[in-house]
Amino acid sequence: PDPNLEGSKKGKPGVRVKKPDDKAGDYERMIEQHKLKEEDKMAHKKTDSLKICVCVRKKPLFKEEKEKGEIDVISVSNPKIGVHECAKKVDLTKYVDNHEFEFDNTFSELEASEDLYNFTIKPLLPLLCKKGTVTCFAYGQTGSGKTFTMQGIQKASINDLFKIPEKIKKPVNFCLSFFEIYNGKVFDLLNKRRRLELLEDENHKIQIQGLSETVLNTKDKMVQSIEKANASRTTHDTSSNNTSSRSHAICQITLKDKEVFMGKFLLVDLAGSERAQDSQADNRQRRLEGADINTSLLSLKECIRAIDNGSSHVPFRASNLTKVLRDSFLGSLSKTRIVMIACVSPVKSSATQTLNTLRYASALKKQASNPDIAPPGGAEEEDKVPFFKNTTSAEDWNFLSTQLLAHKDVETKEVADHHEKVSMILEEEEVICNTHLEHMHNDANLRKEEEAIFSKFQDEETSDIDEYVTRMIEIISKKKALYQKLEEKVLRLKKHLDEDCLLYTSPSPRDATLSRMPSSA
Repeated sequence: PDPNLEGSKKGKPGVRVKKPDDKAGDYERMIEQHKLKEEDKMAHKKTDSLKICVCVRKKPLFKEEKEKGEIDVISVSNPKIGVHECAKKVDLTKYVDNHEFEFDNTFSELEASEDLYNFTIKPLLPLLCKKGTVTCFAYGQTGSGKTFTMQGIQKASINDLFKIPEKIKKPVNFCLSFFEIYNGKVFDLLNKRRRLELLEDENHKIQIQGLSETVLNTKDKMVQSIEKANASRTTHDTSSNNTSSRSHAICQITLKDKEVFMGKFLLVDLAGSERAQDSQADNRQRRLEGADINTSLLSLKECIRAIDNGSSHVPFRASNLTKVLRDSFLGSLSKTRIVMIACVSPVKSSATQTLNTLRYASALKKQASNPDIAPPGGAEEEDKVPFFKNTTSAEDWNFLSTQLLAHKDVETKEVADHHEKVSMILEEEEVICNTHLEHMHNDANLRKEEEAIFSKFQDEETSDIDEYVTRMIEIISKKKALYQKLEEKVLRLKKHLDEDCLLYTSPSPRDATLSRMPSSA
């Protein structure tokens, strides 16, 4: 019988079928041999005694991804997670490079958002009745399920928050604010995306000027307002995702006893992290977004590391993201908790980005090892607020740059190198917009003045050629000065945009190294 004919027998015809392509199957068989064992899985633990809790959640492999030939390269056995990176040797022999990480908890694709919430967020809610601050971050590459995870936590949290008044036997006002940070600018998602300003008061606290705060004392109204804000968030089509979240979204719920502060709950859905080379295929706006996102994520990491190291210098002024989260970093040691949820995609093509996400989270986990903080439900603790240096934004960025020099990762250094140019472009963009607006206003006033002069000259009774010429020379000089000022700023920005193009079109240090390698390597 013909082996290519389905149902073929001697003397009988069959249906010719195509043999399946077994390229992916080779890797799947190798991965199966190296997967973390289910029997080694440990029960999830509540991590309310940790000042910083780091968890990982794996996204399911979707049907559409399977149809594109993707395979699952991640295995989870709490508290460990394994990445089985598919690779080829120089002679094209296939092999799997196995990477293993351990965190406070790891959650597989079979576990719901409610499971994650019950072990990470729910145990911390008692702090919100003791003037505490609880901050939860969702971090990961574009398309790793951050927003889905955060929305699940938002809904579960609201259910438990509204049980607090009954537990403490007193009324509580729940005040909601929801804003995003996009390209370093802050927008109010509950007030028609109104632009907000960050100001620092005399006590060195960051105030978000103009941020709306709505008192919502029913679960339904809270859910509706949060859904409205989520729908207003900035998303764009990138090379990684058709609807990539390009902003950091901060949902802030403040609990008050009438007007007296009780606690603050922050849910932060971070923008999708992008590698520098992944941004090269996108247009300039997407590249600038990516550079600003990566800078703020690096700033966030260094702030968390500094806190857990007990450093007196927490560089929260290095980005607007860390500025608005100042209370999460500089609050009382006994009344602040940070939860970082790293979300990862299981697909083979995202293995490098997944490893970057886990390394970022692992850098926090190495420092997040202080089990001596009493759980929030225990007795009142001494309210110790550590001393921190009072610094400027420039000093914080210089400090952050110094820390980054110690990193061996090429990608991290690329972000640091691009920061200065990107920051300059974003600042000049802001200056030009303000200058252009001022120019249009002044130009409109000059036009009115010019029309009055012309009208007077056309009137035979008031016509005076000498006055007309003198006044017109004045008007023209003022217009030239206005346009020259605007032109100088526009040309300066164009120069920096051209330099930015060179940064992205030039080979990265890694690419340059590879290009110098002999072909036989």
